[in-house]
Amino acid sequence: DVAGDFFESLYEARAVFHDLVLERYHATMVVGPEGTELAYYGSRQGREEEMLNWWRQEKESGAASGGADFPVAVLGQPL
Repeated sequence: DVAGDFFESLYEARAVFHDLVLERYHATMVVGPEGTELAYYGSRQGREEEMLNWWRQEKESGAASGGADFPVAVLGQPL
């Protein structure tokens, strides 16, 4: 399962990313507004594609707007 959230600032997203790394998630990534990977932690093994698919679905559904012109997403897969 992928869990994720969108943030208005990269600073806020990186803080959450750091917290998830400390919580020892299998994989965690920060995705920029155009779907660019900005940070990644953990084993890949296809997890990055699962997380990017989640991001695409959320963005297409409009859930990513959240008031931010350029939302940054933090995605993670718990252990």
